Amino acid sequence: MTIYFPDVSAFQAGIDLAGAKAVAIKATEGTSWHNPDYSRAKTNAAGHGAFVMAYHFLHDGAASVQANWCHGGGPGWGGVGGTPLMIDCEPTGTSRPGLADVAGFIDNYRKLGGTTHLVYLPHWYWQQLGSPSLKPLEDRNMALWSSAYTAYTDNDTGTGWQPYGGMRPKIWQYTDRLHFNGHDIDFNAFKGTHPGDQSGAAVKDALRQLEAVAKTGKIPPAQTQAPVPPAKRTASGKESFRHAVNREATTVARGLWLMARDADKKTGYGPLQSAYVRRGDWNAVMPRGMVYWVG
Repeated sequence: MTIYFPDVSAFQAGIDLAGAKAVAIKATEGTSWHNPDYSRAKTNAAGHGAFVMAYHFLHDGAASVQANWCHGGGPGWGGVGGTPLMIDCEPTGTSRPGLADVAGFIDNYRKLGGTTHLVYLPHWYWQQLGSPSLKPLEDRNMALWSSAYTAYTDNDTGTGWQPYGGMRPKIWQYTDRLHFNGHDIDFNAFKGTHPGDQSGAAVKDALRQLEAVAKTGKIPPAQTQAPVPPAKRTASGKESFRHAVNREATTVARGLWLMARDADKKTGYGPLQSAYVRRGDWNAVMPRGMVYWVG
């Protein structure tokens, strides 16, 4: 069971994160910059029921200052606090952070009481650093977050799932241009171990595993259970399909699969369903009386 989720920064200020099951939001960079949209985006995502992570864009040097700025804040910025943090390790300008910078930030951040177990270190930048062993990160219970903008697949042969530095990625940023709620943004995949097919129970368990990775660096065993029988719903004419299935703790993919196998007709989409599906806009309000299924 795979969870697909965005990461956003100040470039997407004002974005509505409805439909996202999880999100990583840029909080800080270096020793003095913070994202002015961080608090709003965090509140918006949490209001839609998404699991929220923060991330810090690491610069080389001053690890303790960066850790203090990110976790505790300063003038005009209240800090990340207890929100699980991803460390974004890549070059910008003249800054080229290395493993020592990452390790220093981790150690200082945790001394402050912060939680960080995710590190975004793309394969291409790892090569630029000389292809070092990532054992210092593994020893600190960090989970690797890769980047490769190639065709996505859940198969272990996928580019973003290939190990490097002695670690296998647990999250893959597979595109920087997925169109979501009016923005072209980064999207990521987390492969949980639940064998479900987009059911509410499978999504819930995969999110539980993602949360555990963000908080501990480890994926706990899946909690399989009997599938929840599909439940019939009738659209009120005031809600989009994406919002409806998100509220019911399932996904668009699962909802479409169930709708195509409508338990009442057993003949596929009806007229209202067909017109809505042809439109292909899951953020559009469903017509009043349209039947859909969740579960």
